[in-house]
Amino acid sequence: MNYVYGGLLALKYYQLYSRDREAFVLRYIALLKNGFDAPPTALLKKFLDIDLFDSSLLTDDLNLLDHRLKQLESGR
Repeated sequence: MNYVYGGLLALKYYQLYSRDREAFVLRYIALLKNGFDAPPTALLKKFLDIDLFDSSLLTDDLNLLDHRLKQLESGR
């Protein structure tokens, strides 16, 4: 199960990084500097606004994969 969450988060991180690199990097570094003083769900929500229980996480990741595959197929 950890690998499933890891994959979902990796895609979400990529999406956030692609959308606004500077903001993502600052927020991600803040998450790492904070340490792990709360459950992962709380830290992800607080620092990166990611809700592991929101179905849009999976939908967003699948849309991202679909978009990237279409780009690769078209040669972009």
